[in-house]
Amino acid sequence: MSAIGPHQLRKSRQAPENLGIVIVDDDNAIVVFNDMAERMSGHARDNVIGHHSSTVLPPEIHTSETNNSLSSTGEKPTGPLRAGLHRLSVTRHDGTCFNAELEVSQLQVGDRRLHVITLRDVSPAAGHVLSDGICATIVHETDRGIVVLDAESRISHVNPAFGILSGYSEDEVAGNDFSILFSGHGRDIRTLQQFRQQVSEGSSFEIDIQARRRDGGNIWLRAAATPVHDAHGVLEQTIVILSDVSRDRDLRYLQQDVVEALASGLSLREVMDFICRRIERIVPDVQALVMMTEDGKVMHPIGRASLPKAVVAQYDGARIGPAAGSCGTAIHRHEEVIVPDIATSPLWEGLADVPLEHGLHACWARPIILRDGQVSGAFTLFSPEPGHPSTWCRRVVGACVHLCMLAIVQEHARQSIDRLAHYDGLTGLPNRAWLRQYCTQTRPHPAPRVTMVLNLDRFQKINEAMGHAVGDTLLMEVARRLRSTLHAGDILTRTDGDEFVIMTETAPEQAAVRAERLLRILDAPLMVEGVELRPNASIGISISDAIDPVEDMKTVMKHAYSALSQAKEAGRNCYRFFSPEMNRAAEDRITLAAALRRAAPSGKTG
Repeated sequence: MSAIGPHQLRKSRQAPENLGIVIVDDDNAIVVFNDMAERMSGHARDNVIGHHSSTVLPPEIHTSETNNSLSSTGEKPTGPLRAGLHRLSVTRHDGTCFNAELEVSQLQVGDRRLHVITLRDVSPAAGHVLSDGICATIVHETDRGIVVLDAESRISHVNPAFGILSGYSEDEVAGNDFSILFSGHGRDIRTLQQFRQQVSEGSSFEIDIQARRRDGGNIWLRAAATPVHDAHGVLEQTIVILSDVSRDRDLRYLQQDVVEALASGLSLREVMDFICRRIERIVPDVQALVMMTEDGKVMHPIGRASLPKAVVAQYDGARIGPAAGSCGTAIHRHEEVIVPDIATSPLWEGLADVPLEHGLHACWARPIILRDGQVSGAFTLFSPEPGHPSTWCRRVVGACVHLCMLAIVQEHARQSIDRLAHYDGLTGLPNRAWLRQYCTQTRPHPAPRVTMVLNLDRFQKINEAMGHAVGDTLLMEVARRLRSTLHAGDILTRTDGDEFVIMTETAPEQAAVRAERLLRILDAPLMVEGVELRPNASIGISISDAIDPVEDMKTVMKHAYSALSQAKEAGRNCYRFFSPEMNRAAEDRITLAAALRRAAPSGKTG
C-alpha cells in the first residue's frame, strides 16, 4: 500500500490556507493562542491567555447540557468541549462575526490532557497555509479517526485513532472499500448509497454509520467527509473524520423515550421510575433514585429502579440539611454533592449503615432546579465502587436532571389545570365538575347520604346594590362559615354563583339538626364597607341510600333542588326535605322548639 502521510493530504481548492490554533486545558482555560487566532478574532494573546475559552470561542462547542443553562442564566459554560467538526459563527472582539469551521480534538501531553481547537475562517477572503508539521501533529494526535479514501472510495490512509475506534490496523484495511466498516445491517445499502451520492456532489457532509469493529461488536460512527478535487474539479481523495457517537445515540434515544413518556399521560412516579431504569441501562454499575420536596424541609422518593427498598425507605421523610447524605445536602446547598466514599464522609454520619450493608459505597446527587430557581428535588446515583462519577455518567445525569425538571413542571401544570377545572377560583372549594366526578365513584361501604343544596337568599340584589366585590367578600365568608361546620368525611362544594352543596353521611334523623345549625351560623351579621349583611339561605335536603353512584347522583340532586324550591316558596331562610314525612317531622320539631321558648319565661316566674 502506498500510504499518504498526513502532511501530504491535499486541501480542497475552496479551503482557506491559514488556521488559528487555540489550546484549552481541562478547566476550559486558554493556554495557547497563535498569531492567526489573534488576527481572526481581534483578541490580543495577552488578553485571553488564562481566560475562559468562551472569551473567544462560541458556547455551542461545549456539551449540550450546559448550552441549555447558558442561554437562560448567562453563565459561562462549564462542560467539556464537544469534539469533532463544527460550523459556527464566531464573534470577533469588535462585535463583528465571521463563519468558521472549528475542529476540536484532544492531545495528551504527559499526564496533562489538552483540547486543541483549529479555527478556520471560511469567509471568501480568508486563507493561509498551515505548516506540515502542525498538520501532521493534529492528524496523528487527535482522538478522532481519520480515513483518506481514493477516488474509488478505497482506503489509502488511516491515523492511529482509527485503529482504536475500529480495532483494525492500517495494513488490514489498506486498499479495502470504505464499506468494510459497515455492520451488515439492512440499512447499510441505503447509507452507502447516500455516502457515495454526497461524495459525488463535491461538498462536505456528515453521515452516521452503524459500523462493525474487528472484534464483531457494533459501534455508531459519525463520519464528517470532505471530498478533495484537483484543479480541474476531478475527485482525488475524500477525507473522512470519524467519531464514536454510540453513547450520543443512547442518550438521544433516552431523551426521546422520556419525552414520549411525558406525552403519554403517565404519572409523575411512572416517568421518574422510567428515567431511573433507563439510566441504569446506559451507565454501568449505578443505581438511581429521584427525590422530591415540596417544603424544602423533608424529602420523599418519587422514582427508583433497582435500588434496594431499605435504602429508599431511609430517605422517605428524611430532613434536608447541611449534612443529610448526598441527596438532602444537594437540595440544601442548591448544588451537586459528590461523596466518593460514604463510609468516611461526614455528610453521611449516622446514615451510612444502610447503603453500606447493601454494598453501596459512593453517592452523587444533583439538585433538580426549576426555571424559577426553586429546588424541587434531587437526582441521585449510588455506586458499589468508591470514587467519582465518570465524564459519561456526568453527561447522562445532566440530561436526566433536565428531563426530571420537565416532568415536574408538567406535573405542576397538570395540577394547575386540574385545579382550574375542578375547583372554584374564589373560594377554593371543589366545583360542580368535581362533585359530578366524586359522585360517580363507587363507595366501598354504601350508607345513607344526606345532600343539602344551600342557596343564598337575595344575593343578586346585594350584588346589584353594592357591587361584585362586596358579593365576592360575602361568598368567601359564607364558604368559611360552612367549612367550620363540616364533620370528618363531609363534602362541601360551590356549584354555582351563590349555591353550595354539602354531602354528608350524617344519620338522616340528624339532618334537621345540621340544617338548623347552618342557618344560625349564616344568620350572624357581617360588616362589609360599613354595611351590616346577614347572608341568610334556603336549604333543600335529600336523603338516599342508593348503591348505583350515577343514578344516585341524578336522583339525589333532583330531589334536593325540588326541596330547595319548597324552602324558597315557604318564605326563605329555612330548610325543607324532599320527603313529605321528613318535612312534617321537621315542622313538628320547629313547632315544639317555639313552644318551649314561649314556655321558658313562665317557668322561671313560677
